[in-house]
Amino acid sequence: LDALLSKRPYALLCMDIAGCELTALQGAREHLAKCHPAVILLAMDDALKDFGSSPAALIDWLDELGYEIAFYDADRNVIEYPDIPWQRRRKLLAIARRKRNTVLRRLADHPAAPGKAAAPGRAN
Repeated sequence: LDALLSKRPYALLCMDIAGCELTALQGAREHLAKCHPAVILLAMDDALKDFGSSPAALIDWLDELGYEIAFYDADRNVIEYPDIPWQRRRKLLAIARRKRNTVLRRLADHPAAPGKAAAPGRAN
């Protein structure tokens, strides 16, 4: 991915490639470190084992690059940071720590629909 995307900055990366997410991200390490896309949407499940990885290994690798793992609750328009996120949802977000406030501001610009109010203090 570094060779393919080296001249194309991006703000969002979406991956659901049947357990090969860590391998693909490792191939984009230089670009991720340089451009630090604000959000990576990825699937995290037992298929990672098929490629010698695990959700914990993927999270540790992303943590080293400055990402934190969370999921988005569309009903409440909030981002949640549970202790073991892959046990709650399969599709997760890796949010660049240094761009977290930007992501939260963008959510605040688009409040939840009436009747789906966000719980106070849950977005961060």
